[in-house]
Amino acid sequence: MPTLKKTNKLKLHALLAASFTLLAAGPASACYTVKFKNESKKDVRVLWEAGGCAGVRYWESLVCDGKTAKPGQTVSYNFKWGTTGPRLVAYADLNAVDFPNKKVDFVLRHNKFSPAKNGKNGSDTPPSCGRSYSISFSEDDRKKYL
Repeated sequence: MPTLKKTNKLKLHALLAASFTLLAAGPASACYTVKFKNESKKDVRVLWEAGGCAGVRYWESLVCDGKTAKPGQTVSYNFKWGTTGPRLVAYADLNAVDFPNKKVDFVLRHNKFSPAKNGKNGSDTPPSCGRSYSISFSEDDRKKYL
């Protein structure tokens, strides 16, 4: 018959092994996707940001990835498991004199990405993995925001 000390030690080893497996496998896998479709007539620079990204600091945010969307092109990023408060930031021209004022922040609210009010809104975290979100950015949007 196993002693109480041995049983607790076995349980602890099993718990540590399971925790390590979850932590090792979780962040490496995609959890949710955010797509940006550029329907405007100009290039748009897109940055995906979230808490938990192992990206680089750009201004005051932690950037997960960045791409330029050509007119008619869709670009996307797969956020990893464990990232929180995703945000997509669209810029007209990173070299413009008025950069970073010419931008629009999209935040997740009520299961949909929408422009943030004054860029100050926090973003929800998706309730589960396996989700995909899309943002369509029109020429009218470009003129309004950028």
